Amino acid sequence: MGIKIEKGKRGYVTVGDGSQIPAYYHKIDTRLGEYEFKATIGFSKQLGIGFNILGQKDIFDRFKVCFDNNEWVVEFHPHNKS
Repeated sequence: MGIKIEKGKRGYVTVGDGSQIPAYYHKIDTRLGEYEFKATIGFSKQLGIGFNILGQKDIFDRFKVCFDNNEWVVEFHPHNKS
């Protein structure tokens, strides 16, 4: 993607054991299927897991997200706007 991770806005993310790791936030042009929008995505070299879910805010605001870790599949369903 050509992103210089450390140039983003620095913040911290609390992980499962309660400790905090640094994350760097960038506004990224994002496309999921036919939907295009800007999303704030956090990057961290210290997350240490294969299925990263930083960047939930702008994604989860727009989509219902279903994770199937056994199959390594993530499904995105747009929220119905009434």
